[in-house]
Amino acid sequence: MSAPPLFVYGTLTVAGGHPLLRAAERLGPATTTGTLWELPEGYPALVPGPDGRVHGELVALPPPDVMEALDDYEGVAEGLYRRVLLEVSGPWGAVTAWAWVMDDPAARGGVRSVSGRWASIAGSAAPGDAR
Repeated sequence: MSAPPLFVYGTLTVAGGHPLLRAAERLGPATTTGTLWELPEGYPALVPGPDGRVHGELVALPPPDVMEALDDYEGVAEGLYRRVLLEVSGPWGAVTAWAWVMDDPAARGGVRSVSGRWASIAGSAAPGDAR
């Protein structure tokens, strides 16, 4: 992979159905270390760290105009999320990928996900999440 791909774990996954990534090339399932949080608004937040496993998908890097629109969607300018490079793993091994992370989801009413998998837009708990 020449340019770092995206690691997506919530509304930008296939299940999330976000229109900006509908035509994106999906590279497959992936994981990274850290903690996944479920926010009251129904979307997740990733906090990178040495413990835990967050499940998501790897997506080929979209064109710059789409990346700019995704940064707007993720609230980067407002400080909601930051886009950072993380190490992610999948069937191909480890790669570096872009991901949007949040600094303090607990302060926004977030609850830690036990499973490390985003439940869904509908708000149903993922297998393993105690809710």
